[in-house]
Amino acid sequence: MLKSNKSVHIPEHIELLESPELGGEKNIRREESPNESSWSLQKEDTFQIAPGMTHSQQILQNEKFQQSIHILQVDPHNQYINPIVFSSKGKVEFLETVGNMQKELIEQGKNIVAGVNGDFFSWLGVPTGLQICNGEIFTSPSRIKVLLAIMANGQPLLKDRVKMNATVSFECGCSMAVEAINRTRYLKHTNHAFLYNRRFGSSTRTPEGVVEVVIQVPDGRIFPNKQVTGVVESIIQSADTPIEKGQLVLSVSGSAADWIQKQVRIGDKVNINVSLNQGLNEVRHVISGNSTLGFVLLRDGEIPREILDPEISLNRDRHPRTMIAIKQGSLYIVVVDGRQPGHSNGITLAEGAYYLQSIGMEAAINIDGGGSTTCYIRQPGDERPIIVNRPSDGFERAVGNGLFFETMAPISTLNSLVVKPDSPIRVMAGSKVQFEVKGQDRFFNAVPVRPSTLTWSVDGRIGYMEENHTFRAGSSKGSGELTVHSGAVSQQCSIQVVEEITRLEVNPPTIVVEPGGEIALDIRGFDRAGNKVWVSPDQLDWSIKGGIGSVSTMGILQASQDIKQGKITAKYKDLEVEIQVSVGKPPKTLATFDSLKGLTVYGERAVADSVTLTLAPRPEPVRFGTFSGKLTYDFTNISGASKAVIQFLDDNGKKGLEIEGEPYRFGLWVYGDSNDHWLRIGIADANGESRSLNFTEPGGLNWTGWKYVYADIAENTAFPITVRYLFITETNDANKNAGVLYFDHLRAEYVKIEEDLEGPVFSHPMPVPNQTIKDEHPMVSLTLKDDDSGIDPSSIQVWINGKMVEHTFDPTTGLVSAPITPASQMATYQVMIEAADMCGNPMVPKASWEFEWIPLRNLNEN
Repeated sequence: MLKSNKSVHIPEHIELLESPELGGEKNIRREESPNESSWSLQKEDTFQIAPGMTHSQQILQNEKFQQSIHILQVDPHNQYINPIVFSSKGKVEFLETVGNMQKELIEQGKNIVAGVNGDFFSWLGVPTGLQICNGEIFTSPSRIKVLLAIMANGQPLLKDRVKMNATVSFECGCSMAVEAINRTRYLKHTNHAFLYNRRFGSSTRTPEGVVEVVIQVPDGRIFPNKQVTGVVESIIQSADTPIEKGQLVLSVSGSAADWIQKQVRIGDKVNINVSLNQGLNEVRHVISGNSTLGFVLLRDGEIPREILDPEISLNRDRHPRTMIAIKQGSLYIVVVDGRQPGHSNGITLAEGAYYLQSIGMEAAINIDGGGSTTCYIRQPGDERPIIVNRPSDGFERAVGNGLFFETMAPISTLNSLVVKPDSPIRVMAGSKVQFEVKGQDRFFNAVPVRPSTLTWSVDGRIGYMEENHTFRAGSSKGSGELTVHSGAVSQQCSIQVVEEITRLEVNPPTIVVEPGGEIALDIRGFDRAGNKVWVSPDQLDWSIKGGIGSVSTMGILQASQDIKQGKITAKYKDLEVEIQVSVGKPPKTLATFDSLKGLTVYGERAVADSVTLTLAPRPEPVRFGTFSGKLTYDFTNISGASKAVIQFLDDNGKKGLEIEGEPYRFGLWVYGDSNDHWLRIGIADANGESRSLNFTEPGGLNWTGWKYVYADIAENTAFPITVRYLFITETNDANKNAGVLYFDHLRAEYVKIEEDLEGPVFSHPMPVPNQTIKDEHPMVSLTLKDDDSGIDPSSIQVWINGKMVEHTFDPTTGLVSAPITPASQMATYQVMIEAADMCGNPMVPKASWEFEWIPLRNLNEN
């Protein structure tokens, strides 16, 4: 691991040189300072999870970015470690969160201590690469980009370009190659052979146009290098064949299907053989990274040239990452948060590779990241792991599979005490800190500790213990030790009493509470060095505006019974923070579009079969979660009022979704297509009266990119209301066209909340759009403004003539500027600038304009 007095050098720019010696092939050259970024280690916390497993969290920082990194180190040869590759319900049929998959394993009696997300996946829940669990193949394509293999002796291996070979041999003496095992079949697979078993689900889920051979086998499971022998039970010219226990289904199309019907008969014997190259036939577990982002990051300690090429857009993208590495035979899982300025910005592929290289890794791969990046770790003294990173969506994303670790160590007697909060502790004079004490055995398993058995002692005249394991600091600064005993086992905690803090923070700064409800207010103090200082609520002065309720000396808000908005101010001496409070019902999400359950679609006066609704995964536009809802339509050459309609159904499949309470508006994230249509939502009130509410005005769907839109509900509406449909419409025959829209998180809003839902705005684009300029060294520039959360500097991208260029940003003035590459003659320049705020709201519309430039030297020559 990095030490606190060291830094890691990660180049932010790589220059490509044309090499005549290599026939114009691009060579990689690192550009030296000042474009080389030095990441300094700000903080590192490390603890042991279980025998042979440790967890570290690092905070890295440079002039531009901060990174929060979690590192899980695993000794693969420790007798107590059992790795588990797992997909929900033991099938490749469902998407599920890492946390819920972990619960499934715990319910099976496994003592899980850590877990992370795994492979990329399809919206149907199928991991895109090879998955092997306890030697059994759950799913596999014919080629796998990168993978982690854990061999029978526990040895981890990182491999790339692995091939899976599968053949089905028939009694007639002929064989057929199988392209994939338990993979989703699409209409484009017109001359293919796929093999299925119960790991794929209850049926093959295949489209029409195939022949499917049901093979009766003794077991039904598939293992590499172990022949399966069976008997043909049926041959069906049909799709979506049921898969029963002890069956395999061979699904074939094209010429292979014709051959099957002519040559194979019911009762024929069949042999199925599957093998993996690169010595992986004896592998115990495999989890892959099989996507466009599944890359080798390190091979023999060196960085592959393909991830250093800045001309490839994937290499420039900054995201959360989940990476797997190996050093000296140990396995490392490295999780980097991202898309959260102030917490962690995320890294590029090259930055990830350089970071891993700097901490001595010998081999590394990139697996699924982004909003999927999730890390669970068992904390000292806890029985179960908790999530330790911060997923970029704000919540866990459902994923295809995960990699988990179980400890097999027996539970023994109390060996050590774990005291929370962690030592050392800084506490404001007169404030108090409540301690929690847990126990561990010598294998780091949780051991219950009865509070009545604990005794406390305080050294150094720094304060005293009150009831409920609460320490009260003295009235003046000092330092000393607090010791807790449980029989012969004890633990010390260092305490420093301070008399000064430089700032207060509140988390979160905006809250919604139900009428009459309670919520604890979290106020934190910090000293000049940025260290947390405990400031107890009874040391703060509280004031309330807006009649929203009252705050107790313990910092508990007791909300009023009425729907109101207001604020709470917490003050300590000359420092204060404000909390925006809304008393009322929090927003209710009606459709996340992570699933199509409860949604159907149809068109009116639209091209036949053009109106569809599907789940769109990244890299298509997704605002939150795993998917967005992708609505396609085509109104071309159709006269009259055209519509593309998403119909809502209740839990019983009945049309219409009743909404609880009395919302004042609906809100929806929309990725527009700039086709100038009309977006509306249809409702029915309690009297059965139907009406349509506007998300936009007619022709108002005129933007490209994500935008939050809302539709107001009239105050005199009879509640409860029922949402019937969401639709776009076009009545102007002169604007009949085709397009694609993406939707995310439709919700009902009950009270006005101080939320940041709008991105930055721009002004003063220079050079002036559609003008001709005459200058020797012109600059492209504009001014960005965001009055809420502020501009996220890492989100700004400047494109000139389709190429991303370096830029500067002044956060004080909001000025973004970039130089223009000199031209030899008059030229037209097209500029596009993108940006987002600190809440991830994009600038809509993007800044886009063009101008002409005549170099001064051309004028002089004339």
